[in-house]
Amino acid sequence: MQFDLGPAEKIFGPGGVRIKTQGSAELKIGGNLKKTDNPSLSENRRKTFGFDFEEKINMSMNGSVGDKINMNLNYNTDATFDFDAQSMKLRYEGKEDEIIKLIEGGNVSLPTTSLIKGASSLFGLRADLQFGKLKLQTVVSQKKSASKSVSSKGGTQTHNYEFSATEYEENRHFFLAHFFREHYDQNMSKLPTVMSGVTIKRIELWVTNKTGSYESNRNIVAFTDLGEHDHISNPIWSKGNVQVAANAANTLYSTMTTQHAAARDISQTSSDLDAIAGFEGSVDYEKLQSARLLSSSEYTVNNSLGYVSLNFTLQPDEVLAVAFEYTYNGTTYQVGEFSADLTDNTQALFVKALKNTSNTPQMGNWDLMMKNVYSLGATTTQKDKFKLDIQYQSDSAGVYVSYIPEAKYKNTKLLRVMNLDRLDANNRPNPNGQFDYVEGYTINKGRIYFPVTEPFGSHLRQYLNDEALAEKYCFDALYDSTKTMAKQIAEKNKFLLSGEYKGKQRCRNQPRRHERAARLRDRNGGRRDADGKHGLYGGLLDGRGDHHQPKHHRCRHERERGLRKQRQLRHAAQNARRIQPAIRREQGLHVRRNVHVPERTAAHHKSKHGRRTFEKHPVGRQPLVEERKPMADQPDRQNTAHRRDRAFANQLYRGVRPTHCRAKQEDTGVGFLHRRLREHEKRHQRDAAHQLDDFQRAVRL
Repeated sequence: MQFDLGPAEKIFGPGGVRIKTQGSAELKIGGNLKKTDNPSLSENRRKTFGFDFEEKINMSMNGSVGDKINMNLNYNTDATFDFDAQSMKLRYEGKEDEIIKLIEGGNVSLPTTSLIKGASSLFGLRADLQFGKLKLQTVVSQKKSASKSVSSKGGTQTHNYEFSATEYEENRHFFLAHFFREHYDQNMSKLPTVMSGVTIKRIELWVTNKTGSYESNRNIVAFTDLGEHDHISNPIWSKGNVQVAANAANTLYSTMTTQHAAARDISQTSSDLDAIAGFEGSVDYEKLQSARLLSSSEYTVNNSLGYVSLNFTLQPDEVLAVAFEYTYNGTTYQVGEFSADLTDNTQALFVKALKNTSNTPQMGNWDLMMKNVYSLGATTTQKDKFKLDIQYQSDSAGVYVSYIPEAKYKNTKLLRVMNLDRLDANNRPNPNGQFDYVEGYTINKGRIYFPVTEPFGSHLRQYLNDEALAEKYCFDALYDSTKTMAKQIAEKNKFLLSGEYKGKQRCRNQPRRHERAARLRDRNGGRRDADGKHGLYGGLLDGRGDHHQPKHHRCRHERERGLRKQRQLRHAAQNARRIQPAIRREQGLHVRRNVHVPERTAAHHKSKHGRRTFEKHPVGRQPLVEERKPMADQPDRQNTAHRRDRAFANQLYRGVRPTHCRAKQEDTGVGFLHRRLREHEKRHQRDAAHQLDDFQRAVRL
């Protein structure tokens, strides 16, 4: 498209208005119909139907106004990064004698100079002006990218981290009951040994089923106050005789099993329980139809401290429930019901709710969510070079300090105040100013676990022992309000965690394992292979964790390693062809062109007749050369050729290999061929000695 500007050409220059568009747009609409023959499901739930939409748009538009204004617009839904999906730029270029040299709007960039470091992925305005010999470059933009520097020492990367106290992991770590939360500080104060007297024997975790999977599912009714003795949120229940976490800790479980057995029918649960005065759904109980049972690979249980850590983050509207059995001081207790306790699948299980649909501070199980766990974004860490420092932003100094800015607390670091500096490098009770690295307790799988439940709240208040100072420094809102509300309290949000570690980082954008499994099942039509895995993507569903990948999903490093191995084996075969004539001449054998190589190389060879053959022999079973008639060459010539070729072969074996081959000789295949040829040489010498003995015996006869 093009048209003239008319009189406006004096401003924008010649060329008129030109617009060019190109691209494609694709929209796919489909439907998924699933039928599940599961007798435990009702008839109307055995068939499910849903729509499937997929769109792909890749469009670009280029326009110009005269010779001064240019416009570029790109939109691509298949872009690798989000900031590449949309690109827009409006550009004005002035003449040589104009003050305004350049004006850009949209996706701009800041030029790099020796004083100012440039940046990329900026969205805003840029202007370049010139007043005589003075040049001015200005950029007003929003940065859509982030830069990070990583140093590697000894083959392991060193990462720096820094985050505020409000960045705890939410909806991921839970105490199994208030009984374990109350004893957490006491048990962690005895590190590196934990003498809690608690051992978790069995556990079943149930979560809201959003995957559409009907395997390992069950109807459940989760109660907030089940198993609680001292923390009963609803006063209609009274305390029991058992003072630890158990079904008999209060009267809830006995009342439900005797007077409200009809609530096990999931269709009558709401009507039966709502009839109880003061008993409210989504607050005192949660009803889940076809709840999904988590596999043991989806969570980790601390058997001595009584908390569970999920391998994924729960959504705000998801419910988490538990049934567990444990021993305390030699006595066995149980909370909730296991699926094996009630074999009738049509009957709902009574379990304990760890998280309700609406998880707010007013809920009775709000304190069960741990708010003292911070993720470093790593899968593994090393004790060597691990550093952690807790700082507080001082109002008077305006900087972060490692202590409470009060006269009597300046000599005590916050790391020690939080009970994270009680041990030395040998785990003996001797503070050394460093983080107490106790694997499985203070740190586990790239996460820092504070040894107190409320480090910046009740624990700090107890340490200060001064109500006025506690009101000034304690961050109680971090634990009695939501994470979003706590971040908005700027006068309290002044604690900072920083340091460095050696280890491997995890991919933060990895989908949740059960959601990914559901997508792969949908993609494969819900079919299973003979080994029980879901189709082509079964390798992702075999319970080996988030990082397991099937062979066709190998990472780039594995492919490069495979190609490098092929090059090494190919080079080994070439070396074998070069050194075999020297060994054969040493043994007095005819030289044959095609060479047998180990099965690993899978080499193709051409015979002397030009016919392609494929020779494949198990390693260590087939001889590499075959005996032929002795050569008729003169001994002197033969020995001379032998010495020359043998010296070349020895030089080759000592290390004359291409620079890209960094592996040992045994890995390249050259050493293997050398050993096989040497063994054949020894066998040939033994055979020659036996023949000489037979000849001498015949002469004597």
